[in-house]
Amino acid sequence: MNCEIETKEDFPFSWKVFIDENMLLPFGKLNYCVCSSRCIDKEFPQFKSVSKIIYEQTSFLPLECKFAERLYCLYSDIKETQFCKICGINKTKYKGFVFGYGHTCSHDCFLKFQYVKQDDDLTFVQKRSLHSAETTTNTLINGKNLHQLRGLKAAKQTTQTKLQIGYDGLNIFQRSTNKAVKKRNEVDESGTSSAQRGAKKAVITFSKIGDDGLSLKQKTAQKMVITKSIIGNDGLTIAQRSAQKANITKSQIGADGMSGLQRTFLAQKHNIAIKHYNDVLYYQGNYERDFLQKLEMLNLLQLIRNGQCVKYIDIKKERTYHFDFIHNNIIFEIKSQWFYDHHNNSDNGPGLIIRIQNNSKWLAALHQGYRMVIVLDKLYCFELFESDFIDMSKSVVKKIPITDENLIEFLNEHKF
Repeated sequence: MNCEIETKEDFPFSWKVFIDENMLLPFGKLNYCVCSSRCIDKEFPQFKSVSKIIYEQTSFLPLECKFAERLYCLYSDIKETQFCKICGINKTKYKGFVFGYGHTCSHDCFLKFQYVKQDDDLTFVQKRSLHSAETTTNTLINGKNLHQLRGLKAAKQTTQTKLQIGYDGLNIFQRSTNKAVKKRNEVDESGTSSAQRGAKKAVITFSKIGDDGLSLKQKTAQKMVITKSIIGNDGLTIAQRSAQKANITKSQIGADGMSGLQRTFLAQKHNIAIKHYNDVLYYQGNYERDFLQKLEMLNLLQLIRNGQCVKYIDIKKERTYHFDFIHNNIIFEIKSQWFYDHHNNSDNGPGLIIRIQNNSKWLAALHQGYRMVIVLDKLYCFELFESDFIDMSKSVVKKIPITDENLIEFLNEHKF
């Protein structure tokens, strides 16, 4: 179709359609190869003097303006000069085909414009915040939005920075700690350090009596009592809730088969640390380790496991006895004479109390259906029966020597 035209009325397309189809690149950018009067006339020879029509329809623009600005006005159907939306006096600047005209003429006007409500009843700042929030929360990368990824990246960078070792061989944490300690310990003209002055000031502040006749320390204590006694929606006070939570935490069974309370008790008892013998068994001290080694040599180690808890009464008080090892219902208690009764051979003396305590817990285990086998001082191995506890103050030690041969015979006899 060879259609030559002389005036704008004869132009067969809308400018928006014409520019969309012939002049725009991806992402809305303008192809600047056709953005001059000479190029556009050469590119579309079927239309006579297209550039002339463009100049006529954008006659409100100054002659020195860019040809791309004229195309933008036609594309956006702008038919008059654009003025600042705040002052209304100065013209706004053309920023390019993608961004078009600015809203304001200066920085001062722009600051005011940010808080002026637009057609959608939102200010420029609110719209920008909503757009940023929507982009941040909706854009997902590996299941995390941009806000989460930025937080993780910042935390990682901060941690890496703080852990970097400097020329002094210290990281930021160590350097800050040393600086704080040094500053607290510096002595001034009065002969006192910052820590001492702070402690003295705190004592004075807490002991100062107020108008109500109470010191700050007393008022703080009173406030804590009131706070802790407030009943929550669950019918519990803060103290009761904390105690309940602590009991649940302490009673949870870990991978080693013990609760937190049992683990803490055993670790503190006699200051002996718990150590792993293998992936399944743990032990305390050389006596238990020697027993496990003997069983391993006899290929019987896989048959036992660590013990559990037995409740017993000691001087009208309920206590917990955690025995060492068990197989089926046979308890193996690894003991030294010292921890049984302090090597006390008589029926009285300093080891009597601890002997009665040991007898009480062993008898409690028998009453609950267990069988008791004592391995004493790595030398003796014997079984206890209820008849051995007629007198709780008497020693139940049976000096039956333990060797590899009779240990195998003893374990076979008891179907270990």
